[in-house]
Amino acid sequence: MILDKKVNIIGPMSVNTLHIDENLFSIIVDGGLNHNLNLHNSLSIGDNDSTKSKIDCVIPKEKERSDLHFALEKIPKDTLYLELHGFMGGRHDHQLMLYGDLCHYLENSKVHSIKLYDENKHILSILNSKEESIEYKGEFSLFSFYSQRIQLDGDIKYKVTEANQQAFTPYSSQGLSNISYSLIQISFQKPLLIFFNA
Repeated sequence: MILDKKVNIIGPMSVNTLHIDENLFSIIVDGGLNHNLNLHNSLSIGDNDSTKSKIDCVIPKEKERSDLHFALEKIPKDTLYLELHGFMGGRHDHQLMLYGDLCHYLENSKVHSIKLYDENKHILSILNSKEESIEYKGEFSLFSFYSQRIQLDGDIKYKVTEANQQAFTPYSSQGLSNISYSLIQISFQKPLLIFFNA
């Protein structure tokens, strides 16, 4: 994978430096500066409410959107993959709106997928490439903010084929708790969240 097609976004919550490629271009969101990472090429953005470090792009404290929303505007247009670290485990309202902002961003971008990590592992991907094959063993769940048609195949317990395909209901438990034995193959129409629960 070409490094300049992949970008890190670093947030204020716990991170595991073993998961962060310090050679990638990285956008550090406000309190993400407190991790003091040794990043070779980075840009910081935020309203300075979570760090005392100097921020490159200061945005107003009084605003209608999160700091991450403005960070997404700084992503190079040719980016194909995003990795987010330090955004999991906070307030539930922040978490839900984070997913929403990322899906809205994907609607108008060339980015194929976004991986989100907590301090231990990769726990969530938001997919945007319309078709995806994922090597994974364990329980997983699908979630959508959109009504869309999904086909789900591979070496998994519950499949959705053209014969039994239904519109995937947004904001529902319709994709909860499936099991992959080795490979997940998904076709979809709009940004789709897949949670890895193993």
